[in-house]
Amino acid sequence: MLQITRMKHRSMLLSLSLMVHVLIACEREPRPADVDSAGVPTDVSGDTASTDLPRSGWEPELGPLLFIAGAQREASAIFPNFSDSTLTDTTTFDTSILGGMRVDLFSRSGLAGRGQVRSAPPRTRDDGCVAWPEAIVTVTDSSGKPDAWTIAFAAGRATAIALDSLESLAGADSARLTVEVSRLASLVPDDTATTFRGIPYFVRQVRRFRAGTDTEVLIANVTRRINQEANPREEQVLLIAERSTAQPNARYTVGYHERVSGPEESIESTDVLAAVSLAPSGEPAIVLIRDYGDGSAYALVTRTQGSWRLAWNSAYAGC
Repeated sequence: MLQITRMKHRSMLLSLSLMVHVLIACEREPRPADVDSAGVPTDVSGDTASTDLPRSGWEPELGPLLFIAGAQREASAIFPNFSDSTLTDTTTFDTSILGGMRVDLFSRSGLAGRGQVRSAPPRTRDDGCVAWPEAIVTVTDSSGKPDAWTIAFAAGRATAIALDSLESLAGADSARLTVEVSRLASLVPDDTATTFRGIPYFVRQVRRFRAGTDTEVLIANVTRRINQEANPREEQVLLIAERSTAQPNARYTVGYHERVSGPEESIESTDVLAAVSLAPSGEPAIVLIRDYGDGSAYALVTRTQGSWRLAWNSAYAGC
């Protein structure tokens, strides 16, 4: 009888342990170990967004490449049609298209100037890390905004959209906007990380711009933290909301959001690199960087026929 009781006890403990592990796994949204899914958030929502979006969502009208600013004149040349399964540490690139390419340079403040590209000498890598080819960008016209540029498209493919930030607002306006962003974050659906419920949001960054003549767009990053010494955890929410300026009392409504959560030291961090209007449609687009600590990926979120959607994700590059 005692032996049977012990066996039942061990069985109950095993079942309880499995339930706990399942619950923890469901709550956590870590960076995928397999880079085939790196750069695609576990929870992406919008009117037409899908987590099954292929990497080939890059439109030819955007040009052959996206450039990401690096140190000094160096830049990373992002080849948009590569996927995580085709971009490896042995991948070779046709960098002949870089020679003499003219580009428009953008920052969060708008047009940062124009430049010309040439390929940089390839670096020998033996660390097994995945990397985009490097390019040298020479600024040929810096008559735009004085900020250092963050991204570049082939010349004529996009028009700058200037973003303002929370820091540029007066104290009372900044406080009101912070309260509004917190309200919007609380309304975002798919809040499956139960451990964060009831914890207030911290507004990390807010940027705004105009889309057309009567639509104001807001991009915000908010976070929630659990400051446990042994296991600090964090949740980050990126949201895009808009309101009509034709109606004085109109409130923002969320049109797109991404939510990630996990250990504080390894959680994915998403930030805005620039906003542009794409030619020839004039659709606004937001270029995002997804930083995983030891690597990164990039994304393009566009507003098409009044709805925000995730249009393209780059392959993951890093270790």
